[in-house]
Amino acid sequence: MKPKTAQEIQHEIFKKMSTEKKIKLTSDFFLLGKKLEKLRKQSESTRQLEDIESVLKISEVDLEYIRKWTERQSTKEIFDKIYQKIKSKKV
Repeated sequence: MKPKTAQEIQHEIFKKMSTEKKIKLTSDFFLLGKKLEKLRKQSESTRQLEDIESVLKISEVDLEYIRKWTERQSTKEIFDKIYQKIKSKKV
């Protein structure tokens, strides 16, 4: 039997979520994407960075999935910078 891909596993998890949780998660993804895109197009704004950091701290999003997604959006470098900042605060 072929092992499941990360995408397949996430799809199964998403299917089991309540509608309310799906809406919250989708909203977090959308907000994160918009903020990262803004940062990519403009100079790095402290406000945008803080907003993204807040979303990542309180959201239940899969950070590895987001990292792959940010590669497609050309915002991985910005995301990694914020992600490292969050990780260093947890230690």
